[in-house]
Amino acid sequence: MSFNVTSYADLKKVGTGADGWNLDSDYVQTANIDASASATENPDGEGGFYGFEPIGTFANKFTGTYDGGRYTISNLYINRTSTDYVGLFGFADTDAEISNLGVSSCDITGNVGVGGFVGWNDGTISNCYSAGSVTGTFDVGGFVGGNVGTISNCYSAGSVTGTFNVGGFVGGNVGTISNCYSAGSVTGNEDVGGFVGGNMGTISNCYSAGSVTGTFGVGGFVGYNCEAISNCYSTGAVTGTYNSGGFVAYNSGTLTSDDYTYCYYDTETSGMSDSNGGVGLTTDEMTEPYGDNAFVGWNFVSIWHADVMGNNSGYPVLMDFLDYYVKTISSLSVESDSANLVGKVGL
Repeated sequence: MSFNVTSYADLKKVGTGADGWNLDSDYVQTANIDASASATENPDGEGGFYGFEPIGTFANKFTGTYDGGRYTISNLYINRTSTDYVGLFGFADTDAEISNLGVSSCDITGNVGVGGFVGWNDGTISNCYSAGSVTGTFDVGGFVGGNVGTISNCYSAGSVTGTFNVGGFVGGNVGTISNCYSAGSVTGNEDVGGFVGGNMGTISNCYSAGSVTGTFGVGGFVGYNCEAISNCYSTGAVTGTYNSGGFVAYNSGTLTSDDYTYCYYDTETSGMSDSNGGVGLTTDEMTEPYGDNAFVGWNFVSIWHADVMGNNSGYPVLMDFLDYYVKTISSLSVESDSANLVGKVGL
């Protein structure tokens, strides 16, 4: 059964079973939704508020479809420090399909499996983004906390704070991620990455541009990695105490440098001369016009585009996001700009 989501009142009904709005139903958003009211909903008994109740839990997962119609949900507030699987969608199961939706200016806090868009994803997410502040403990990501499913053509921006498996885009990945990027700052303790904190899945044609700070296992792109990565790059500053790297901090025992196919990091902006994977290049080599050693083997016909206009500080941009680069990543204002960019990024 299909339902139109036109207001915040409608959004709160999704998956609740009210009027047949079940977790396995199909939903289509038909307007931009301001979720500011979530900041004063569901009192916590201590003078604060829990805010919005995520769609889907571990016990009752979201299994339907949600087509955002290229609209946004703004000012979403969730403060559930003791709750696992927290995001707009708490837990998306294998049959779930979520697409064409932006979450802007969010403020989301949870425990395990926390993301600006989805807490835990076993399903399929495409053409979506999240922007704002995300805080949690384990498996914490700007877009998705833990991913076992498939994510493509999505991005995240803002700030991410956690303890273990903390990433600018995904905290812990066991699934497949392609054609995505992250542009937010990341702060954690162990296994902290500009894109993914801990990776045991497949990542291709992605990049990260945010700063990364942590104690152990801090990488510009991935903190701890167990699987091959291809055609990716990172540019963010890396600050760590032990096992830090410009692109990846450390690997499982079976991986070698050969498992990083055409991956690069900026040695100058990252402040790192070493990495346990990926090739270090100077800023001049990584920005248009690219040096002879940069981005060898990349598809600049249908996946990547040379940043000839300098809108992404000269670094390559993903073809699906070309219209987005009306501003540089470094000047992106999460509070004011991201909500206005939906529909300009191929969403």
